[in-house]
Amino acid sequence: MALIMTRRAARASLLALRRSGRALIDLAAPPACPITETLVDAPGRISPQAWAALTFITKPYCRTCGLPFAYDPGVASQCGPCAAEAPLFERARAALAYDEHSRPLVLDFKHGGRTDMAATFAGWMAQAGGELVE
Repeated sequence: MALIMTRRAARASLLALRRSGRALIDLAAPPACPITETLVDAPGRISPQAWAALTFITKPYCRTCGLPFAYDPGVASQCGPCAAEAPLFERARAALAYDEHSRPLVLDFKHGGRTDMAATFAGWMAQAGGELVE
């Protein structure tokens, strides 16, 4: 029992230390939106201005590749390229349209070491691809 309490106490101390360290880092270099560079309340957050500019992909879209449609052509519809030649994958989804607003997010994450967006991206991807996982 004493060993369990000791581990719990050690874990609580480590979490408190981590929070203190995060607070010191935020004081020295406050978290900023990766698109607008305006201050945000926590790392990995997007400013309201940047959020409004992002284009999240929602239905209707190609049932195979996830390319968004301008109108709803029906449940089992495919885009022209997927209908003409089936891709090497069964289905794919993306959370965001890759455009001038999302490009900095993706490139900074992939090539700029901006890993503070990982949890945010994971949530977006889980929502976009949820039906594929089920």
